[in-house]
Amino acid sequence: GADIKKKFAFDKDNALSLTAGGKYFHEFGDEYKAHATVSDMIGHYNIKDNRAQRNFGLISLRAKYDYRQFSVEASMNTPIERKHNPYYLLNMGYKF
Repeated sequence: GADIKKKFAFDKDNALSLTAGGKYFHEFGDEYKAHATVSDMIGHYNIKDNRAQRNFGLISLRAKYDYRQFSVEASMNTPIERKHNPYYLLNMGYKF
């Protein structure tokens, strides 16, 4: 994948970062080789995730605002295939 990022520094305490990017994923593993077991359990459960295909692309947009030690970041991630819905994230942080 690749990202393009632009940072706007308004002064020493305020900054805004905008990031846009795209990624392509290929799963090399065998989807039937992931197992889950419980202690003293006979057998196992197969783990299979149908959320993502073996090959898929993802487009992401992200904005981050920094004010002194505080930050707020919002992002949108959209799978390229139309059958999957975009998902949104909101993060807040504090630097110690």
